[in-house]
Amino acid sequence: MNGGGGWPYKSKKTFVVANTPINTIQEEYLSFITDNPFDVIQGLKKDTESDLVVIGGGKLITSLINTQLLDELTIYTVPFMLGEGVSFIGKTIGSEWELSDYRSLDGGILCATYHFSNELIR
Repeated sequence: MNGGGGWPYKSKKTFVVANTPINTIQEEYLSFITDNPFDVIQGLKKDTESDLVVIGGGKLITSLINTQLLDELTIYTVPFMLGEGVSFIGKTIGSEWELSDYRSLDGGILCATYHFSNELIR
């Protein structure tokens, strides 16, 4: 993150998946996906040689896992207990993930990256 706050990915084309169009934010690096997000994401994956980074909530991540559009997952574990709360990832089809990298960050934060092993468990 940059020290000044704001969106840290301004140098990258950013796509925001939303339920309804948001016309109040207009930035050249920002586009909104409101219709057929999985078709759009699948098209983006085919049309680009670089990685796509998805930053989102559990519903989006769960849907991307279930449609096999997610091949890497990085989870940051922050040592702060919220009490009851909402599950991060919802019900998914079974899938195998392999730990590919992990590191400890300041403040006791753990960062773990997993790769999809291309095996689905039914």
